[in-house]
Amino acid sequence: MMFQSKAQTAIIAAIAALSSLAHADIITVGPDLGIYDHQTIAAAIGAAANNDEIVIEPGLYPENLVIGKQLTLRRSDTPGTVVISGQNIARVIEALPGVSLTLSGLTITQGSSGNDAGIRVPSGNLIVEDCVIEDNHATSVTGGLYSGGSLTMRNTIVRNNSSPTFAGGVALKGTGPHLIENCVFEGNTAGTADTSTHHSGAISVDLTVGQVVVSDTIFINNSTTGRGGAVSAINRSVRFDRCIFDSNSAPRGGAVWISDADSAEAYNCLFVDNTATGFGGAVFNEQEFEAVNSTFVNNTDSTDGNTFEGFRSDARTLLFNCIVVNPSPDSHSGTGNYAGFYSLIPEAPTFPSRDIFKSFNADPSFVDAPAGDFRLAPDSPAIDAGDSFASGSLNSSIFATSQLVDLDANIRNLDNPSTPNIGVPAWQLNIDLGAYEFQPEPTTGLGCSPVDLAPPYGVINFFDVSSFLSQYQQGCP
Repeated sequence: MMFQSKAQTAIIAAIAALSSLAHADIITVGPDLGIYDHQTIAAAIGAAANNDEIVIEPGLYPENLVIGKQLTLRRSDTPGTVVISGQNIARVIEALPGVSLTLSGLTITQGSSGNDAGIRVPSGNLIVEDCVIEDNHATSVTGGLYSGGSLTMRNTIVRNNSSPTFAGGVALKGTGPHLIENCVFEGNTAGTADTSTHHSGAISVDLTVGQVVVSDTIFINNSTTGRGGAVSAINRSVRFDRCIFDSNSAPRGGAVWISDADSAEAYNCLFVDNTATGFGGAVFNEQEFEAVNSTFVNNTDSTDGNTFEGFRSDARTLLFNCIVVNPSPDSHSGTGNYAGFYSLIPEAPTFPSRDIFKSFNADPSFVDAPAGDFRLAPDSPAIDAGDSFASGSLNSSIFATSQLVDLDANIRNLDNPSTPNIGVPAWQLNIDLGAYEFQPEPTTGLGCSPVDLAPPYGVINFFDVSSFLSQYQQGCP
């Protein structure tokens, strides 16, 4: 079960409004002209009018498509895979300026181009759903996908794409907005010997206006010789909800690099085993980075062994309800401001002592860290230790209690009856530290309390619902 934030809902509504279609015809593509309208996708595009839908039977289509109409290209309901191959000689799909596309159920592969080898949509609106974008290689800009307008990408795998500049997987430029959800970015590479560039393995962001929201997405084994093994961000803000960054690498920012004109937020995210050959095992921050209820484990750099690196005197790295575990006795190096609020960080006093921001250092007691299970064991000091009202400076309207679910999509702000609340509770309920909320074992149903616990009484509000869900999880009727 996934919940959309207001930002995501607004982005979806805006893109839907821009992409609304008039009455459309359906044109079919398949091997038999006695059954289907055309045998090639290019022929179907030539016969189509604006807003038509091209439905493609499973099969291999060696084509290089240039599209000058607003179209939908999708796989038919027949089981199988639609593979559109550039045959390693040309770009696979290109939309002309101003053209919007919807791509659904397609595999885009073996694109080769001087720039943007897989998919290029320079200024229109692009929707990509249930697709695979893999093994596309460019000599400039991006290997997998270039969006210069707005992008909505869902349930898509972006894998093994490469470019020596800007982005191996996806390049986001122009105006946005961009929404990426339930996707996987794996094994994408970018960059040259010039480590001063901002080329990123999976996603590079360089917008003039708009925001990027990435949710429920995994970044694994992406790399660059530039900055940001998984994501680099320039000029605009990027928000990550319930994302996993695993084993990405770069000289600066093993997982994420943030420019001096940008900001990034991470909510309920996991950063694990990311590495920097220079600075910032997980994050290299030149401006603003905030993490809320996120877990950082074994992210290292070759200089200090730290998770975070600040590069400018006015850079700010702020943690709220987070867990940071790295080999170094410090989690942050470089310049700028760094603070952890109600967090478990290595430089804080040893638990049960806490610093002025209520942070402490302790073994977080994960369920099975060697096996990659960073959920909290029943004896973890991170249980009921967070600030349920924590809010960052980037978006003060988003506080910890508005994070309805954790990285597993389990209910947040549950109370563990056997653990004392050492954080700031919200009406008897205390949020945990890190990306995963501890899920108490169900009880016999004894000790259940009324649902209407929070003022104004007589009105069921968020805190009442959270209390009810907490008690329900524990076996209360």
